[in-house]
Amino acid sequence: MAPIEPEPAPQATVRHPRHVLVTYEASADGRAALAHALGIARAAGAPLTVIAVVPHERVDVGCARCRQSAVIWNHELGEIANEELIEAARLVGPSSAVAYDVARGPRTKAISDAARRSGADLIVLPCRRRGRARIRFSRDVTERLRREGRWRVVVAPPAAASASLREAPDPESSGPRSQITAS
Repeated sequence: MAPIEPEPAPQATVRHPRHVLVTYEASADGRAALAHALGIARAAGAPLTVIAVVPHERVDVGCARCRQSAVIWNHELGEIANEELIEAARLVGPSSAVAYDVARGPRTKAISDAARRSGADLIVLPCRRRGRARIRFSRDVTERLRREGRWRVVVAPPAAASASLREAPDPESSGPRSQITAS
Protein backbone atom coordinates (compact mmCIF):
# COMPACT_ATOMS: atom_id res chain seq x y z
CA MET A 1 0.00 0.00 0.00
CA ALA A 2 1.58 3.28 -1.12
CA PRO A 3 1.70 6.27 1.24
CA ILE A 4 -1.11 8.76 0.80
CA GLU A 5 -0.48 12.32 -0.21
CA PRO A 6 -1.95 14.95 2.09
CA GLU A 7 -5.05 16.51 0.65
CA PRO A 8 -4.80 20.27 0.10
CA ALA A 9 -6.54 21.87 3.06
CA PRO A 10 -9.46 24.14 2.25
CA GLN A 11 -8.97 27.60 3.77
CA ALA A 12 -12.35 27.51 5.50
CA THR A 13 -11.31 24.49 7.58
CA VAL A 14 -7.76 25.37 8.47
CA ARG A 15 -7.96 28.57 10.55
CA HIS A 16 -4.58 27.62 12.02
CA PRO A 17 -5.33 24.71 14.34
CA ARG A 18 -2.72 24.04 17.01
CA HIS A 19 -3.34 20.28 17.01
CA VAL A 20 -5.43 18.06 14.70
CA LEU A 21 -7.04 14.76 15.73
CA VAL A 22 -8.48 12.29 13.20
CA THR A 23 -10.43 9.10 13.82
CA TYR A 24 -9.14 6.41 11.49
CA GLU A 25 -10.89 3.29 10.33
CA ALA A 26 -9.70 0.83 7.70
CA SER A 27 -12.00 1.92 4.88
CA ALA A 28 -11.87 4.20 1.86
CA ASP A 29 -13.62 6.93 3.85
CA GLY A 30 -11.19 6.42 6.73
CA ARG A 31 -8.25 6.88 4.34
CA ALA A 32 -9.93 9.99 2.90
CA ALA A 33 -10.32 11.43 6.43
CA LEU A 34 -6.66 10.68 7.15
CA ALA A 35 -5.55 12.43 3.94
CA HIS A 36 -7.81 15.41 4.73
CA ALA A 37 -6.49 15.73 8.30
CA LEU A 38 -2.89 15.31 7.16
CA GLY A 39 -3.36 18.12 4.63
CA ILE A 40 -4.81 20.43 7.27
CA ALA A 41 -2.09 19.62 9.80
CA ARG A 42 0.75 20.11 7.34
CA ALA A 43 -0.72 23.37 5.99
CA ALA A 44 -1.01 24.74 9.53
CA GLY A 45 2.27 23.25 10.77
CA ALA A 46 0.32 21.48 13.51
CA PRO A 47 0.88 18.03 15.00
CA LEU A 48 -1.57 15.27 14.08
CA THR A 49 -2.95 12.54 16.33
CA VAL A 50 -4.51 9.51 14.65
CA ILE A 51 -6.86 7.45 16.80
CA ALA A 52 -8.74 4.20 16.34
CA VAL A 53 -11.88 3.89 18.48
CA VAL A 54 -12.56 0.65 20.36
CA PRO A 55 -16.12 0.36 21.69
CA HIS A 56 -15.37 -1.72 24.81
CA GLU A 57 -18.04 -3.80 26.47
CA ARG A 58 -18.62 -3.60 30.20
CA VAL A 59 -16.84 -6.32 32.15
CA ASP A 60 -18.22 -5.64 35.62
CA VAL A 61 -21.61 -7.35 35.17
CA GLY A 62 -22.85 -10.87 34.59
CA CYS A 63 -21.49 -14.26 35.45
CA ALA A 64 -17.79 -15.09 35.45
CA ARG A 65 -18.00 -16.67 31.99
CA CYS A 66 -19.70 -13.56 30.55
CA ARG A 67 -17.10 -11.28 32.14
CA GLN A 68 -14.26 -13.42 30.77
CA SER A 69 -15.83 -13.40 27.29
CA ALA A 70 -16.06 -9.61 27.43
CA VAL A 71 -12.39 -9.36 28.44
CA ILE A 72 -11.36 -11.57 25.52
CA TRP A 73 -13.60 -9.65 23.10
CA ASN A 74 -12.25 -6.30 24.30
CA HIS A 75 -8.70 -7.60 23.80
CA GLU A 76 -9.52 -8.65 20.22
CA LEU A 77 -11.07 -5.23 19.49
CA GLY A 78 -7.88 -3.63 20.81
CA GLU A 79 -5.78 -5.78 18.49
CA ILE A 80 -7.93 -4.77 15.51
CA ALA A 81 -7.47 -1.10 16.47
CA ASN A 82 -3.70 -1.58 16.70
CA GLU A 83 -3.70 -3.13 13.21
CA GLU A 84 -5.68 -0.14 11.88
CA LEU A 85 -3.12 2.25 13.39
CA ILE A 86 -0.25 0.27 11.84
CA GLU A 87 -1.99 0.64 8.47
CA ALA A 88 -2.45 4.38 9.10
CA ALA A 89 1.25 4.72 9.97
CA ARG A 90 2.17 2.99 6.69
CA LEU A 91 -0.10 5.36 4.77
CA VAL A 92 1.29 8.49 6.46
CA GLY A 93 4.90 7.41 6.22
CA PRO A 94 7.65 8.47 8.61
CA SER A 95 6.80 11.67 10.46
CA SER A 96 7.68 12.93 13.91
CA ALA A 97 4.63 15.23 13.89
CA VAL A 98 2.15 12.33 13.90
CA ALA A 99 1.11 10.39 17.02
CA TYR A 100 -1.07 7.26 17.18
CA ASP A 101 -3.46 6.22 19.95
CA VAL A 102 -6.23 3.74 20.68
CA ALA A 103 -9.31 5.38 22.23
CA ARG A 104 -11.53 3.06 24.27
CA GLY A 105 -15.17 3.45 25.18
CA PRO A 106 -18.34 4.79 23.56
CA ARG A 107 -17.46 6.60 20.34
CA THR A 108 -18.23 10.18 21.39
CA LYS A 109 -16.64 9.84 24.82
CA ALA A 110 -13.56 8.08 23.43
CA ILE A 111 -12.99 10.77 20.80
CA SER A 112 -13.53 13.66 23.22
CA ASP A 113 -11.21 12.07 25.81
CA ALA A 114 -8.52 11.60 23.16
CA ALA A 115 -8.96 15.21 22.02
CA ARG A 116 -8.55 16.44 25.60
CA ARG A 117 -5.45 14.26 26.16
CA SER A 118 -3.78 15.44 22.97
CA GLY A 119 -4.87 19.07 23.24
CA ALA A 120 -6.56 18.94 19.83
CA ASP A 121 -8.56 21.95 18.71
CA LEU A 122 -9.74 20.36 15.45
CA ILE A 123 -11.30 16.90 15.08
CA VAL A 124 -11.64 15.30 11.64
CA LEU A 125 -14.17 12.49 11.30
CA PRO A 126 -14.60 10.15 8.33
CA CYS A 127 -17.72 10.54 6.23
CA ARG A 128 -20.43 8.00 6.98
CA ARG A 129 -22.67 7.91 3.98
CA ARG A 130 -24.21 4.46 3.74
CA GLY A 131 -27.74 4.14 4.98
CA ARG A 132 -29.95 6.47 6.98
CA ALA A 133 -29.00 5.00 10.35
CA ARG A 134 -25.27 5.54 9.76
CA ILE A 135 -25.83 9.10 8.52
CA ARG A 136 -27.99 9.85 11.57
CA PHE A 137 -25.42 8.23 13.89
CA SER A 138 -22.62 10.29 12.34
CA ARG A 139 -24.59 13.53 12.74
CA ASP A 140 -25.30 12.70 16.38
CA VAL A 141 -21.62 12.02 17.11
CA THR A 142 -20.58 15.22 15.34
CA GLU A 143 -23.09 17.36 17.22
CA ARG A 144 -22.26 15.80 20.60
CA LEU A 145 -18.55 16.36 20.00
CA ARG A 146 -19.18 19.99 19.11
CA ARG A 147 -21.10 20.48 22.37
CA GLU A 148 -18.55 18.67 24.57
CA GLY A 149 -15.46 20.74 23.94
CA ARG A 150 -13.84 23.84 22.56
CA TRP A 151 -12.78 22.21 19.33
CA ARG A 152 -14.06 22.36 15.82
CA VAL A 153 -15.38 19.18 14.22
CA VAL A 154 -14.99 18.59 10.49
CA VAL A 155 -16.42 15.68 8.54
CA ALA A 156 -13.98 14.79 5.77
CA PRO A 157 -15.28 14.56 2.23
CA PRO A 158 -16.20 11.04 1.09
CA ALA A 159 -13.52 8.90 -0.52
CA ALA A 160 -14.84 9.51 -4.03
CA ALA A 161 -14.31 13.26 -3.57
CA SER A 162 -10.79 12.90 -2.20
CA ALA A 163 -8.26 13.89 -4.82
CA SER A 164 -5.31 12.40 -2.95
CA LEU A 165 -6.40 8.78 -3.04
CA ARG A 166 -5.68 6.50 -5.93
CA GLU A 167 -8.56 4.19 -6.70
CA ALA A 168 -8.67 1.52 -9.33
CA PRO A 169 -11.87 1.47 -11.36
CA ASP A 170 -14.47 -1.03 -10.22
CA PRO A 171 -14.45 -3.86 -12.78
CA GLU A 172 -18.07 -4.75 -12.01
CA SER A 173 -19.32 -1.19 -12.44
CA SER A 174 -21.31 -0.55 -15.57
CA GLY A 175 -21.02 3.25 -15.30
CA PRO A 176 -18.27 5.47 -16.64
CA ARG A 177 -14.82 4.52 -15.46
CA SER A 178 -12.43 7.11 -14.12
CA GLN A 179 -9.34 6.98 -11.99
CA ILE A 180 -8.73 9.43 -9.18
CA THR A 181 -5.12 10.51 -9.00
CA ALA A 182 -3.15 13.02 -7.01
CA SER A 183 -2.86 16.46 -8.51
